[in-house]
Amino acid sequence: MKETKNKTLLEYIIIITVITIFFILVIKLLGGTIIDTGTKIYCSISKKQYIQGETIGEGKCIDIDKVK
Repeated sequence: MKETKNKTLLEYIIIITVITIFFILVIKLLGGTIIDTGTKIYCSISKKQYIQGETIGEGKCIDIDKVK
């Protein structure tokens, strides 16, 4: 009975580890895109203009008056 509990615990630990690694990889790959999307939403809500950065994740908002 104790061996079964230990195997089950080990299986849960392995599953949690694999899921954690998966989410870390997804965030590393899509992190900049997620940040840019959030910045674009903030810009539209605050009535500012979104300016794309040199690389993904570096976009920023500027006042529309400064663009003209």
